[in-house]
Amino acid sequence: METPVGRNPNVTTWAVIGACVLGLLLAGCSTDSSSVIPGTSTTSPAASSRSSADPAVHRLAAVFGVGVDVVPRELLDGSTKQPTGTALVRVLQEEGVQLVRLIWGNQDQVQLDDGGWKVIFSRLAAAHINALLTLHMQAPGQSEGPGVSDATITNLRALEQDEEGVLSQIKRQWGGSYPSNLVALDVFNEPVLDDSTVQSLRLLARTITSYSGGIPVTIGGWRSSTAKTKATFNDPSLAGLASTIGDFVSVHLYPDNMAGGGLTSTSAATIEPFAQSFLSTAITAIASAGHSGTPVLITETGGENGQAPGGGFNRALSGSPAHQQATIEAVLDAAEQFVPQGVRGALIWWITPAPKQTCQGGALICFDGLYRSPALPLIATHQFS
Repeated sequence: METPVGRNPNVTTWAVIGACVLGLLLAGCSTDSSSVIPGTSTTSPAASSRSSADPAVHRLAAVFGVGVDVVPRELLDGSTKQPTGTALVRVLQEEGVQLVRLIWGNQDQVQLDDGGWKVIFSRLAAAHINALLTLHMQAPGQSEGPGVSDATITNLRALEQDEEGVLSQIKRQWGGSYPSNLVALDVFNEPVLDDSTVQSLRLLARTITSYSGGIPVTIGGWRSSTAKTKATFNDPSLAGLASTIGDFVSVHLYPDNMAGGGLTSTSAATIEPFAQSFLSTAITAIASAGHSGTPVLITETGGENGQAPGGGFNRALSGSPAHQQATIEAVLDAAEQFVPQGVRGALIWWITPAPKQTCQGGALICFDGLYRSPALPLIATHQFS
């Protein structure tokens, strides 16, 4: 089955950008000197050792686009609270989603191991949608899983084996290979990231890269070990350290969490400077670490929809549909401006609420589909075509 990249006529520019960034990874594409700090490397550590014949290089070129975060089980049928998997995939396709991040799959292993992964990847492939799979992510209040405590690796081999188990199930269900639309792996969502934890994260990334046969890897954002406020939780200055771990950098960008970031604003122009500041700090940190040109993907972003209390740090914040739309528009506009520095797209948190949550405050579709965010059309209009 072909990788469903480039079939959407709206992604022409992204494809060109992907090719150029890919060229940077192979040291075969010239670049404007203003976007690369003299004396720094233009490749991430993992990518620098790969040749153009490496399948991982081609998969890395497919890690781009605008899309959403989605719980894997919601792409199956049988949900009593939200659209069936068939209907939800149809919505994703109609709205122009190019890439999804599959999250919390480790909470539903029994259902997914019973043929579920094959159904999910088949449906996404039929809709020409690629997937970034998060291998370790825990729902609020759940056990942190094998080898993890307080968002820190405590038993590396236990965590590696758990993640290898997920990959082996996918490969088994796919007849001995991986789906071609599985273009990247997130080995740990929001780990504590500092000098004391980075080495174990590097080892985890290296092991999963090897086990998967070279599928590009990343960590899904991070949390600062010294964070005292929500504004410092996803500290963008840690992007440099994150760039030493995998093939690309995933950032979680929530203007609502930033000091003065427009908690209730319905103006994209008011919110956009906060997104620009976050991305500028992150990209500067990556360059300072010697990895200019490393691809950057915003794997979580969004705003509160006003349909339910907020999530995460903003549980007391209601927001509004207009605020959600303005926040997402601001982030997508900012992402487009940083394409020359390696930003490859953005994924919105999230398309539907997690199971058992009627309408968590960041969902784009909820109340059995009766609420559809006015931000949904932004996906199709911000594909950088």
